[in-house]
Parts: sequence; C-alpha cells; structure tokens
Amino acid sequence: MDESPKKQFLIGAILIGSVALFITLLWIGSYLPGFPGELCTQVSGMFWSPVILELSLFFIGCLLLTFINGMRKNREGPDYVSIEFPDETEKEDPSQKSL
Repeated sequence: MDESPKKQFLIGAILIGSVALFITLLWIGSYLPGFPGELCTQVSGMFWSPVILELSLFFIGCLLLTFINGMRKNREGPDYVSIEFPDETEKEDPSQKSL
C-alpha cells in the first residue's frame, strides 16, 4: 500500500470520531424540549435496543466497508490482470534452461 501509517491513522480516527460525534449529538438532542427531544429519545432508544443495535452497527459497518473499498478501487484502478501467453516460437525447451 502506498499510504503512510499517519494517513491511515488519520482516516481511521476521522471515521471513529464521526460515529462518536453522531452518538453524542443524539444523546444531547434527547434533552431538547418538544418534538426534537422526543424524536432523539425515540431514535436513541431504538438504536440501543439489543437486536436493532447489532443490526444497525452491522449495516453501518457494511456501508463503511463498501464506501472505503469503492474509494480504494477508484484510486487504484480495476483489479483486472492481463495474462500474456508466449508464442509457440518463443517457447524454450525445458531441458535447455539453466539452474
């Protein structure tokens, strides 16, 4: 990989920080008065329920993985490998090869 460890660390820290920021804003939003507070409370309650928590984190992970893989493929290009077959005239006799 061409990326330096500092750049990889920065990308990981930004991803983790953005998820932590979302959770923190959702938690703080539950203290708002009126409809926004109720909405944040309901969303955070559904987010922390046992089954939905695992499923939501699974789907967030899959989305992040797909997004990062797409960015990598755009940067590195397609994964195609071209195989060159030698012509019949270029083939060497195996017994003539040196060790």
